Amino acid sequence: MPRNVKTRYNNDCTPLGVAKNFITIAKETQVPKTITTSSKVLDFVAQSKIAESAPYLGQIIKAANYGPQIGANVARIQAAHKESCRNYRKK
Repeated sequence: MPRNVKTRYNNDCTPLGVAKNFITIAKETQVPKTITTSSKVLDFVAQSKIAESAPYLGQIIKAANYGPQIGANVARIQAAHKESCRNYRKK
């Protein structure tokens, strides 16, 4: 017998339902960049200057910033699937 539990996520186990939960979770959990100057303007200027002088260094910085983002998206997908497809049966 399913319990009536109120959550901010839907219990729709279709790909669309999981995607909606993923978007909800992504809005709630922001992941900051690893290497940053805390200013978007300075980040852009520094990245363009690094790209001119040492292109490989700029690629290393981009790769370092993508790592946590990829890990966060994997965790968000897992959480969205868990919230969408969980079973509320009594044990």
